[in-house]
Amino acid sequence: MKRMLVYIILLLSLTVNVFNIFAQGKQDIGDIEIRQIVVMEGDTLWDIAQKNMSEDTDIRDYICQIQELNDMDGANLIPGETIMVPLLQ
Repeated sequence: MKRMLVYIILLLSLTVNVFNIFAQGKQDIGDIEIRQIVVMEGDTLWDIAQKNMSEDTDIRDYICQIQELNDMDGANLIPGETIMVPLLQ
């Protein structure tokens, strides 16, 4: 019973996140433009940062920005979850 409830909650969360991706794609938070990314199996913050940061950005600073934007305490990612990534010019 508890396991079924967890699956239902995960499915509902995934459905809402997928809808948000198609509905928004890119959005602005204040003066920061962001992109929503669905975490895939094997993704790390380092990989996601490398794919989305500008060349002159320090990857460690960019990872900290991703963590702050998503209220993350560590670097753990769950496949299927959606995270916000700042788009730097």
